Amino acid sequence: MLLLDIKTYLSPWLLPPVSLFLLTALGLVLAARWPRIGRTLAIAGVLIGVAVSMPPFADRLMAAVEAPYASLDRPPLRLPEARWAAWRSHPEQAPQAIVVLAGGIAGDGADSSERNRVTSGSLERVLHAHRLARFTGLPVMISGGVTAYGGAPEAHLLRDLLEGELGTRVSWLETKSRDTRENAIFTRETLEPLGIRRVLLVTHAYHMRRAQAAFESAGLVVMPAPHTFMASPVRFSWLQLVPTLEAVVSSRLAARELIGQLWYGLVDVAR
Repeated sequence: MLLLDIKTYLSPWLLPPVSLFLLTALGLVLAARWPRIGRTLAIAGVLIGVAVSMPPFADRLMAAVEAPYASLDRPPLRLPEARWAAWRSHPEQAPQAIVVLAGGIAGDGADSSERNRVTSGSLERVLHAHRLARFTGLPVMISGGVTAYGGAPEAHLLRDLLEGELGTRVSWLETKSRDTRENAIFTRETLEPLGIRRVLLVTHAYHMRRAQAAFESAGLVVMPAPHTFMASPVRFSWLQLVPTLEAVVSSRLAARELIGQLWYGLVDVAR
């Protein structure tokens, strides 16, 4: 509980652009007494801030995070057709269930009677899980607990979409988790008594490395089923030197995953 609270409150301050604002401000404060150190930190904060807002830098950072999965399944659907053929020949190695991780909810506006709504990230995960369920016929589990907005657990909202809108049955719900590590622990506690250890894991490509590590650490065998790859091919043009909000978002997501991997490593060492 304490470690989760520390991570929840500390991580936003470590991510761009806030961390870069703080670095620049620290440099300006230190410049009064240690001019060289202060100017170096301030200039570094500004330059890195400009870099993370440019598409070429954001794309390369995101590509590094997504790299292990970029060639796993063919775009655009990213269905594991070749892998599924191999699994059918060796059923003892095949996944036994699809596990989709909730991707967040948000407030639904000041004038809405709904407590919260599914974000675009969660919707993308639902759609990919729907495609996988139709393709494989495997049962589906959704993992996602109550967020800071309160209201229904994320898993309930995603189930309503999968079953109510898309017609895909959900076999199990996990509604206690608050982060990826707890997704993994509580999913194992649900599936292991049923004899299910091999799961086809659904989440965004940028999040898959950390999610796979967490689920494998919890004792499950993971077959990754990533989707929505965000890194773009390298195509240089002068327009790519224009800062964009999309580049900032991509850089922030990639940085969060890198910091998250480091955090999980530190937690494992501490334990």
